[in-house]
Amino acid sequence: MTEPRRPAAAAWLAVTALVALLGSAGAAALPLSDAQILAAYDYLLARALVAARQHDELEHGMTWNQLVHRDAPSPAEPDVLLSDAWIALDDASCAVLSLPAAGGRYLDAQLIDGWGTTLAHVNPRRYPYHPSGEFALCRRGARSALPRGAERLELPVSIVRLRVRVAVGADLYAARRLQQQIALVSTGSPAPPESVCLPPFSQAPLPGLEMFDNADALLRDAPDPAPDADRAQQAVRAVAAALANPLQRNRVETVIQRQAIPRVQLARLRLGALENGWLRWQPLAGSVD
Repeated sequence: MTEPRRPAAAAWLAVTALVALLGSAGAAALPLSDAQILAAYDYLLARALVAARQHDELEHGMTWNQLVHRDAPSPAEPDVLLSDAWIALDDASCAVLSLPAAGGRYLDAQLIDGWGTTLAHVNPRRYPYHPSGEFALCRRGARSALPRGAERLELPVSIVRLRVRVAVGADLYAARRLQQQIALVSTGSPAPPESVCLPPFSQAPLPGLEMFDNADALLRDAPDPAPDADRAQQAVRAVAAALANPLQRNRVETVIQRQAIPRVQLARLRLGALENGWLRWQPLAGSVD
């Protein structure tokens, strides 16, 4: 379950144009087109939504590298039990996820980066040669002693959101017993990352100009491993720099409030249900998970 992550083709063209226009030191004084502002907003919004969720959950009960078992299904996903964690990784620490043998019951662990992009799924179908047991979640290149036989997963980031789903099936209590066997431990003592604290906002209304006031922290906190991320981030920084000009600041705010936010809200209606800060994708007819 992730927020929509990549701008459409037209938005990417606007990002490219913006980077070309703002390549020199004095280019931040150039006026920005609506398309350029919208493209930068689309890109940064994915990061801001995840950062806000991370901050809120860690402020209200969740702790780094500790799994939280939800013992009742949510209205949005009535067929599964969820277990969640925010995981911090570093060069000397991995997180070891232990998954029990599911015995034919659906069980899936989803790893999500700081942009809402799914990095991997861990389940018996993806790992038929290692359907259960221990999985070591490590930042790429990390060196740490791991349990014998653990399946190592190399990840390109230092912050991971973990969501484990267990099918309820016909026996909720059996599903809970299976869920309680899911465990997460750290092999070291990674320093907890500082959460980016944005001005409070909810999913409705979405964030406005304040998102660009925090652009540097948002981009620095969670590097984006996606192709062409550098170009998109140059565009975001260009919009942020333009806000120093009061006229441009007012114009950017107007474009965000009158165009960007309504457009995103309309797009989300076509995607699926929003539950607990995460978007559940609406499957297409005939699609296979």
